[in-house]
Amino acid sequence: MVPVGTQGEVRLLLQSPQALTRLQVKFDTQVVGEVLGEELRSIRAFAFSVPRIPGMYNLVVAARDRNACENATTLARSVTVQ
Repeated sequence: MVPVGTQGEVRLLLQSPQALTRLQVKFDTQVVGEVLGEELRSIRAFAFSVPRIPGMYNLVVAARDRNACENATTLARSVTVQ
């Protein structure tokens, strides 16, 4: 559970043969956090904005590599915002 309007943190382990250039945290389809760069594979955590509307959201992490290939976590994590 996370409080409405605060910041959350997602921890991750990224594995890709290509440099990652974009990471996103999404609550359902809404992007709540984004990191852009030339090489993001070494990132292990980043903060995101928690929605101001209470409810249950599915948290998904998505990544794009330098060849514009995109992938996302296959198992969404449920997060309760209150």
